[in-house]
This record gives sequence, C-alpha cells and structure tokens, in this order.
Amino acid sequence: MFRCADVQCTNDTMPEMKLPDDEVKVLVSCSGDVLRARVRALREAGWTLAAIADAWTPPKQRSSIRALSQQPTKSPLPIVPSPPSSSSSSHLAAAEKSRSRHSRARRFYSPSSPKISKDDARTIARLAPLARRYRARANPNGSYALANEELTQLCISLYRSGASVLELASAANVTYRAMARRIGVGK
Repeated sequence: MFRCADVQCTNDTMPEMKLPDDEVKVLVSCSGDVLRARVRALREAGWTLAAIADAWTPPKQRSSIRALSQQPTKSPLPIVPSPPSSSSSSHLAAAEKSRSRHSRARRFYSPSSPKISKDDARTIARLAPLARRYRARANPNGSYALANEELTQLCISLYRSGASVLELASAANVTYRAMARRIGVGK
C-alpha cells in the first residue's frame, strides 16, 4: 500500500488503475538499468505494482516488479506520468463502499467477566501453563495431562453456562483460536 494524495490506494479502492499506452510502449522497450530506473520512478509517482506489471503480455509477477523497483540503479530516474487523481468521485465512492461493507460494530469485553467467577478465573490461570505443556505421548496420569483435562472440562462447562470464548481465552492467556479448539467450537 502507498499514499495517493490523502487517500490510501489499494486494489480495492483503485481497481481500474492502468498505465497510459505511450508509457506501456516505453516501459516494454526498456531493459536493464533503464528498466529498473523507470519502474522505480513509476512506483515513486504512485503507480501500483499491478498497474506496472500489466504493461507486459503476459503480465509480470508483482514480486518481480517490486524487486526491480528496489534494486539500485545508475541511471537517473526519468519523468513519468502520475496516476489518475484519487479525488475523483468513482474512486472515493468505491473506497467508501468497501469501508462500509467491511465495518462491523466492535465488541469490547471487560477482563473481569461476570460470567467467570474469580475462583474459576484463578483456577484457569493456574491450570493453563501446565495444560500448555501437555503432549499426546505424555503419561496420561501425569500432572500435565491432569491439568489439561481439568482445564478443558472447566472451560467447556463455563462456555455452556454463557461465558464467551474470548473471555475464556483471556482468562487462560491464550488466543481465541486455541480456546475455541479446546472447547470444540467451530469444528
């Protein structure tokens, strides 16, 4: 991602960004150090990797274009055209539509959940480090295996009584995904 004026330009907000035909002809005819200088100048002017890569038939990989733009050059950077203005209404409308489609109300949880008692939270905090060290080949009667089993049963019962996965994960100091897997949510 890079900055175009005051708007962040991504493939979502500027899907139709395309190099001018005369620039495509010049770019395709370049090679070596001149090509690296031209690609770097286009990137610094604000053109996307995809727009530059699409100049060739078949299009080059964006990673190749990135590598060309990052390599040092002996040639001076040429003057290249600027990308279309990001202030046009179609780009802003696309950006606004993209933003509204992906935005959701954020949910905030308090670390001291009313659905997990302080005793249960302390038990989870005590068992979690031991349960983390449990391995399938370990002794099934060992302390790690017992802690793992006790933690799993406690978390499942708390989840069934209304505690969220995020609250349980926070109490155990693990990721949401790790706790969801432990209690069998989303299998």
